[in-house]
Amino acid sequence: MTIRQVWYEASKELERSDLPRGYREVDGVPIAEYAVGDGGVFALPAPAVFENRVRAGIEGRSIWVEYTPLEQQMAANGSVAGIVAGICLAGPVACVVSAVISAALITYISTMGVCPNSQRLVMYYSYNGFVKRDYCGNK
Repeated sequence: MTIRQVWYEASKELERSDLPRGYREVDGVPIAEYAVGDGGVFALPAPAVFENRVRAGIEGRSIWVEYTPLEQQMAANGSVAGIVAGICLAGPVACVVSAVISAALITYISTMGVCPNSQRLVMYYSYNGFVKRDYCGNK
């Protein structure tokens, strides 16, 4: 299963879960917001958007993920931690993978910030979860 498939399956698990939710648009992108715990809310692109936006794959001994400006902004706002928590609550498909990848993304964004000029962020991960390299641009 590719990373793209894992994220897509995780978003579908959330959609099938009993978690209360709402939908809104951010910059023309449909966002699903799920309620967890005592007033906690986390958001991620709706499953159909994930299918079209998430770019990931395997290259040599690395897994690469390309994050859109929206996904970078979600990480900057702390939404990625909520995504991981929600994925783990809704089902096991992507819990471990999403936790490792999201932790690296949050660390990068908090240190370097989002990519300038609406560029995508490309991160290469080793199979044990370490970031091998990253850059702003397109894959």
